[in-house]
Amino acid sequence: MVYGRELVAAVNERGWNLYDSTDLPDNFPFSDDISRVVRSGPSQTLQVDHRYVFLTICDEPSNPNSLIAAMKRVAKSLDGNCSTIQINRQEFPANGFRIANNNRVIIVPCKLNLPYEEAVAAARTLFNTKTLRYD
Repeated sequence: MVYGRELVAAVNERGWNLYDSTDLPDNFPFSDDISRVVRSGPSQTLQVDHRYVFLTICDEPSNPNSLIAAMKRVAKSLDGNCSTIQINRQEFPANGFRIANNNRVIIVPCKLNLPYEEAVAAARTLFNTKTLRYD
């Protein structure tokens, strides 16, 4: 089953792309496999039982060097912390999610299990990378 345009749009609106990291270790994007995922390009639709990671939008989204440079700028803005989402005014670390087969979304690394609609709303609270200024 393929769906998720609302969730993809909510993440994109905040300056992030989604990359399918299903076949990579759980410590991705901090593993050496980032190039393989990035070269596949951002996901436009989502599939059940797949894991997706938030990586910042950049000029060349399929170029690992371009993306890594952009992610370093974002990491500096976040003081090296993980991006977060807000649910009921509480912040939770979030660097991606997994789509479950029961119309639920599991946010990682905090393992929140949300109904799809709540996950879309939470995605709209991600740190907005579009507001960054690069010198």
